[in-house]
Order: sequence, then C-alpha cells, then structure tokens
Amino acid sequence: MRREADPEYDERGRSGVKQAREAQLRLAAVVGEIEGLYTAWLRARGPARRRRLLLELATAGTKLATESARATTPEPYQLPRTRRTRRTLAAQRGADWLTDRFDDAEQ
Repeated sequence: MRREADPEYDERGRSGVKQAREAQLRLAAVVGEIEGLYTAWLRARGPARRRRLLLELATAGTKLATESARATTPEPYQLPRTRRTRRTLAAQRGADWLTDRFDDAEQ
C-alpha cells in the first residue's frame, strides 16, 4: 500500500505518530524557552532588562498558546495493531493525562 493512499499519512507523507512527535517537540521547545526566560527574569538586576524579559515571556506565552492549539488533534486514538503502536498510544495517553492535569492546575 502506498503512503499517499493510507489515511494514517498526511499530504506530506508523514504518519500520525510522526506528526504527534513533531508537535510534542515544538511544545517542548517553547516550554524550554519560557523556562529559560523566566530564570533570566528572576536573576535580572536592571529594570530595563526585566521589562524586556517580561515582554519576551509574553511573546513566548503567545507562542505556547498557538502551538498547543495547533498540536491538539480531535481524532480519537486509533486501534492498536502492533506492540509498538500500543506502546506509542500508551505514551500518548500519558502525555494527554499530564497535559490535562497541569492545565487544570493553572486555571
């Protein structure tokens, strides 16, 4: 079966698992950026530098909101066919649980 004909692949030939992995990496990069900016803000001494870091934090927060909205998939989990798929789906469910848990804690 060709990848283009398989519904598990998108128009660029990427599988759903690869898309999810890429989305998780983008989210992790933005969260890492926020953590770094926050640490720099905590250690900043001058008010001008603190103000600039707060603006960068706001921009990074907007990026995080955009990425998290783009990363969510309305599709339910696919039926597991192989051990690898089952493990991947279990990891995805765990990541979803963590995301839901910490989203509730922030609100």
